[in-house]
Amino acid sequence: MLDEGVWWEYLASEPSRSFYVFQGGPVNVSFSLIHSVDREGGAKLLWGFHSEVRGYDEVKPGDMVFLYATKPIGTIVASGFVVEKFEDRSKFWPLDYDSGDTWPRRVWIKVDYICVKEDVMGLLRECSQCSNNNCDACERLESYYEDLRREVSEVYRAGRGSIAKINDVIAERLQGVLARHCTKVSFIPLRDVFRALVEVGRGASTRPRDLEALILMHLTAGRNVIVSGPPGSGKTRLVRGLCETLGVECSIVTGNPEWTPFDTIGGRGVDGAFRPGFITSSIIRCWRSLKGSGRPELLIIDEINRANVDLAFGGLFTRLDVSHRAEPLIEDARGLGVADDVLVDGNLYVPYSFRILATMNSYDRAMLFKLGYALLRRFAVVEMRRNFNFKQNPEGWVEMVRDKVKTWRECDLKRSVDIQVIDRELKLSRPQFTDYALLDPTLHKALEESGGTLEVLGELAKRLGIGGAEELLDIIHGVACRMSTELSEYNVEITEAPVADTIKFITVATLLDREHAQQHLATLIDEAVSSYMIPQLDILADRVRAERLGLMLEGGKGVKDRVEALSREMRDLGLTRTSTLLRRLAGGVSVL
Repeated sequence: MLDEGVWWEYLASEPSRSFYVFQGGPVNVSFSLIHSVDREGGAKLLWGFHSEVRGYDEVKPGDMVFLYATKPIGTIVASGFVVEKFEDRSKFWPLDYDSGDTWPRRVWIKVDYICVKEDVMGLLRECSQCSNNNCDACERLESYYEDLRREVSEVYRAGRGSIAKINDVIAERLQGVLARHCTKVSFIPLRDVFRALVEVGRGASTRPRDLEALILMHLTAGRNVIVSGPPGSGKTRLVRGLCETLGVECSIVTGNPEWTPFDTIGGRGVDGAFRPGFITSSIIRCWRSLKGSGRPELLIIDEINRANVDLAFGGLFTRLDVSHRAEPLIEDARGLGVADDVLVDGNLYVPYSFRILATMNSYDRAMLFKLGYALLRRFAVVEMRRNFNFKQNPEGWVEMVRDKVKTWRECDLKRSVDIQVIDRELKLSRPQFTDYALLDPTLHKALEESGGTLEVLGELAKRLGIGGAEELLDIIHGVACRMSTELSEYNVEITEAPVADTIKFITVATLLDREHAQQHLATLIDEAVSSYMIPQLDILADRVRAERLGLMLEGGKGVKDRVEALSREMRDLGLTRTSTLLRRLAGGVSVL
């Protein structure tokens, strides 16, 4: 078996890949299609062959395959790539082979195109329960697939046997047919993408991709992302490359100081007609992409701080937060002439899976707009660091942090941060539109089947050898409370929202890869605190500068020393990024 974390990169580069058509009866094919949609979110499909099948031994992970349903359906109904070969004699499909075996020579296929839409699901379910391949339900599928069957037959004629090898020209033509008639499966499963990003690139000839993996975690946890760094450092290339890796379309605009809500959201022109702004247009395209291909479309805003976005984003400001997207961006949008195909109950909503990826110039700040914290609350700010990598937890780190937290004074955050609210927000979805806050339906399903956020964190705590989810949450709450307690006399505190964001981030990290989360928890907490909590402390830079000038009131002195002491304390806890940013604030330098 090809390692699950790297198989998709192998597909893109393996020159010896072969191409096959797998053939089977409509009852078993229908059963596999239904299982793929219901149990795997359409991401993977299970297929099997009888014990004496010819050609199975030659099939290898990475090969491209097409699944052909014999008459009465008589056409290809899915395509994808082999990701695993194995033997399993347990019964899975409704109809066994003539000799009585249960199709034990099996493959998992990563689905690329699947020819299943809502209007045929009921009929496929009926066919999948038939006792023979010529039942009425399977015969009725013949007319549904008529157009697809006609075009496939112009490229490929089915023969005898369960496995037929084809050449790359036929494979490419078949993919073209499926692209016209079938659904492109949503994302390459995010678990596979994440594992590939953190595991591929460890050799000397390839670049590390941990920074892209970090950005992916923020996106999956519900945040939009700003990548900050100097001009020419590769920020735009990084975010565009991540979109390509995810297999999603993206549109790109460059920040403009003259933007108004008319440019971003839209409004009526001089002729009275409504014209959508570029963000509204991106949202519309995202809806159409979700309904057409199962994938969202993302928006890239290059040099976002060239624009006065606090003003220009207008009514979108609140909808940048996934938790507020159950409320419409534009009510009664039919009256504005917005096409019905992107509306829900006549309103235009922002999809839960819509994200903005932005870049921010960290130089020339005096000539650029400063982004307000209320806006930045909707973003994770990630500094451009080419050599970023997830570090293994230092030996004894978990025990050391637990012991340290017990010596700190508690604050109200532990009682006021509601895990049930966090759980509901992570589970926000419109499944009929393949629209999930977690971006990937398989992650959504994994969260639900695990029992929820507290159970996911409890499993991580168990792997770390600590008492449970509560002790893990104590570490997160403890870091936030420590900073709030130490800085309370300067009227600066960490509030509930960034703590909740940190908990979401750690939950998502665990859903993506439990083993990775266990081994790199110190880095994960460090990055979450840096992105979500530290920006709330940015005002301290102004107070340090005021203190230097002797402008601080008597009760507010010593801020520089206090922040430096916090920086050292966070460093001793292994939170090196947090320590660095606190040290920057102690020097009077903004972290935003």
